[in-house]
Amino acid sequence: MAPLSFRVRFCCLLLLLLLPALKTAGDDPGALHIDLKTAPFYYRAGFDPGELNRVPGPAGGRWRRRERFPPGPLTVRDLEIPGAARRPFLSLRPSPEMEFTFLIPFSVEAGDRAGASTPGLYLAALGDNWAVYLNGRLLREEIHLDGSGAIALHRFLPGIALPLPGELILPGENILALRILGDPSGRHTGFFRGGAFYLGDYAAMLRQDRAPAEAAIGALLLFSALLFFCLYLSRKDEKQHLYYAAFACAFALYQLAETSLAYALIPDTALILRTGRAGLFMSLPLFIFYAESRIRSAEAPEKRIRLHAKLYFSFCLLLAALLFALPLSYEAEISLIWKCAALPLALFTAVYDFALPWAAALALREDGDLSKLEGALMELWESPPGNLLLFSAALLGAAVFDGLTAFVRGGRPFLTAAVCAASIPASALMLARRFVLLLRRLDARDRELAEAGEAAESLKAAAEERERQLEQKVRELSAAHTRIVVTEQQYQALFEEDRDPLAVLDGNLRFKRANPAAIKLYSLENVDIENRSTAIPTLADRLYRGAPDRAILIEQFWNSVYALKLNKAPVELEAFVETPEKRLDCTLRLAYRLSPDSGFEIFARSFIHESSAASAYRLDVSTSKDT
Repeated sequence: MAPLSFRVRFCCLLLLLLLPALKTAGDDPGALHIDLKTAPFYYRAGFDPGELNRVPGPAGGRWRRRERFPPGPLTVRDLEIPGAARRPFLSLRPSPEMEFTFLIPFSVEAGDRAGASTPGLYLAALGDNWAVYLNGRLLREEIHLDGSGAIALHRFLPGIALPLPGELILPGENILALRILGDPSGRHTGFFRGGAFYLGDYAAMLRQDRAPAEAAIGALLLFSALLFFCLYLSRKDEKQHLYYAAFACAFALYQLAETSLAYALIPDTALILRTGRAGLFMSLPLFIFYAESRIRSAEAPEKRIRLHAKLYFSFCLLLAALLFALPLSYEAEISLIWKCAALPLALFTAVYDFALPWAAALALREDGDLSKLEGALMELWESPPGNLLLFSAALLGAAVFDGLTAFVRGGRPFLTAAVCAASIPASALMLARRFVLLLRRLDARDRELAEAGEAAESLKAAAEERERQLEQKVRELSAAHTRIVVTEQQYQALFEEDRDPLAVLDGNLRFKRANPAAIKLYSLENVDIENRSTAIPTLADRLYRGAPDRAILIEQFWNSVYALKLNKAPVELEAFVETPEKRLDCTLRLAYRLSPDSGFEIFARSFIHESSAASAYRLDVSTSKDT
């Protein structure tokens, strides 16, 4: 891949991460704009309707004065109010609910209202139960008490914009009074969020409301959760899709719970707060589950989630359960415990699970055309550890930026939520790149299969050719066998029908086969020469019987046989055979030939001398055969 193409894609990714987080430019607030955070204010415990339209004097008694609001949140527990109980950290003894009054005097010049359409009051946040008065007249009340005077419904709201009747804003001095009820140790009793606190144009306030954008981010997270859950249902062995769906759903709950739209739709804001905090608590362990399963799935599918992540998940689940079980005033302590545990685990995960695998992959990378910096950025783009490391760095930077912004200017975090929303297309890109890699592997496998198919076709053609050759060979062998069988039959017929005595002998001159003339000549009628296990006579046993010099004749006979075996050339010798009728002289011809079963054999043919006795013998044999 060309370096220029990579740079373009990398810059596009950064813009994708940053564009959703860019804050909308503020509209012109109009001619009327009075910043109440810079005005002095008075506060005390208790409430008296008769004190709402006058400024306390220098000797205010119970009243206390501050010159201006801090840039961040200001709650009752941050102020030293006589009689306001402060519950110790993690104390099981709840603080009693109390009532407080805030007076904010401000001046309006006659020219400040020139060009203003409808004036309005904007409060970044106010709680727990409260009421707003301007010059002694009630503007809005969110006080919900039961029969005993205790708070029955919590109504701490962010981003409150109230339209003001024009006749209530007087030239000169005006007094804005706030009646606040709640737990003095609670984090939401008072101005629990930093941010703008001013009088201005009501239409401009509505245009600057970021609730639709924040709700859109939450809806996008919910949509991504549904998408990845469907991916998990299609392939249940890919657990990382399930973990990302759970992470997106948990963070979407936190994001939606932080919007003013949720506070406007759901009456009990304590339920919204608990649900949002529970989603925030569970989002980090679920994201760690997703990251570990995404990175370690190829290395150790049976050990995708490590023990510390499971323990932290159980710990966060316990904190989420405590949010709903304990009173609302304990939410600050539980959130602090979660933050103290989340920071080291997040750093450990970013280093051990993201940075180290990314560095190991970078060390093994071979890119001759890229510099080290370009190779590192390319690895950030292409590898899952690099993607997650990039996301962690962007999320950490957004959290630091939001924290500093909230401390200096007030307001709630928005850049962090935008970065988390940007993780949706980033995860989609990771998934798409994975599919691209799978498609490339499938293409390579298809090419291998195509090559293997061509090789198989070649082997099949060779096998078919070999089979045709074997069939041709079998046909040739079958024809040769048929010829051999025919020849053998012809030979056997000639062998049997020959009038001369013919015999086949083994290496020791024992009879193996004999025609009828030989059987008659050598008196083999009662000898089973086919059965080689019986005692079979030799040719020498049938020669020279009754001769006085038989031993010498037999020795000469064996010498001829030895010469035959040595030279493998036929030999002839004179011999005679004693039959019951008379002695028959003959010329014995011995021939050497190979035998398939015993190595060699000797073919013996006897030519009976022409005499009346021999003629009678051949006639007798012929007659007996014809019969």
